[in-house]
Amino acid sequence: MAESLGKGKKSPKVQHNAEETEEGASREEDQGAPLEQGQVLFPPSFSVSEIKNKQRRHFMFLRWKQQQRKEKLAIKKKRKKEREALGDKAPPKPVPKTIENQRVYDETTVDPNDEEVALDEATDEFAPYFNRQTVPKILITTSDRPRGVKTH
Repeated sequence: MAESLGKGKKSPKVQHNAEETEEGASREEDQGAPLEQGQVLFPPSFSVSEIKNKQRRHFMFLRWKQQQRKEKLAIKKKRKKEREALGDKAPPKPVPKTIENQRVYDETTVDPNDEEVALDEATDEFAPYFNRQTVPKILITTSDRPRGVKTH
């Protein structure tokens, strides 16, 4: 068949694309959900980094991100509808993970109301400075390289 067309390279490609569309249609039936026109199905082992052409890789990445956004939005809408349908019986909203929420309690921290800690702070050699009983000796200069104390 390829010999009769003159260009044998294009015939298998067209045939291959026809096979892919048939497989895509059968995959579509297997999943039960019809594909929308702009929706892209990525195989589970698909990696955008395998695409060598930078423009095509960028385009595919954008399509992948858009698909991820749509899926996330659909899940969000589904949860919202469930909440509205259940009313008061709806499960509570999940608490967002923050640094403060995820912090593990450190057992080595000291309770500031502890008597032993208060005694240590009172007898510390720097306690007069922190309690403002003595004035610290500070020299404030505006020179880049101070070379001694100048009095005017």
